[in-house]
Amino acid sequence: MTTRLLLVVALVLAAGWASPARAQRIVVSGVPQEVSVTSLPAVTFASPQAVTQSGVWTVQPGNTANTTAWLVTGTGGTFPVTGTFWQATQPVSGTFWQATQPVSGTFWQATQPVSGTVTANIGTYTAVTGNAPFAVSVGVASAECLALNTARKMAIFTNTSTTATISLAESGQAAVLNAGITLEPGAVYNMVPPIVTTGQVNCIASAAATNLSGLEKQ
Repeated sequence: MTTRLLLVVALVLAAGWASPARAQRIVVSGVPQEVSVTSLPAVTFASPQAVTQSGVWTVQPGNTANTTAWLVTGTGGTFPVTGTFWQATQPVSGTFWQATQPVSGTFWQATQPVSGTVTANIGTYTAVTGNAPFAVSVGVASAECLALNTARKMAIFTNTSTTATISLAESGQAAVLNAGITLEPGAVYNMVPPIVTTGQVNCIASAAATNLSGLEKQ
């Protein structure tokens, strides 16, 4: 009797009919028996058993159906992870274009260095002799204000008027008011090489009896 009772209890436990601290009612040889089970015994198998799962289940994170849980380990809220990940700043290597490009070679520059022997020819200086200063009264018609002089090296003309203008013409040409070389009141004209001429200089003024002074050198 005892053996049969133990066998029945074992079958009940294996079939999942009993739970901890819950009494089950079973019948042995037509006699009801009360059996109290406080713990489930361990079940072992001599070889691995195939296990399958059906239906829909969810796992963290995301509670997405039929997904594989993420495996994390760690303590204190710190979880190490492994694998290859994209990061905010990517290290790169190679050759890149940049705002300022290094260059090498021979280049033209605004100022060229010069080496060696440099010969400068400033020309031949010839002393000049100043003639006596002159002063003429220029009218409103073209007239001579400096005579022809083949030895002339330079000449200086000054309009000493404070109100009138004087226009000059070289090489014997007729003077035209406000054309060619025009001297405003107080203005000076220097006839020097290489623009010096040796011919007659004629003058005309915007007012009668306009004063012109000058100096000729030869």
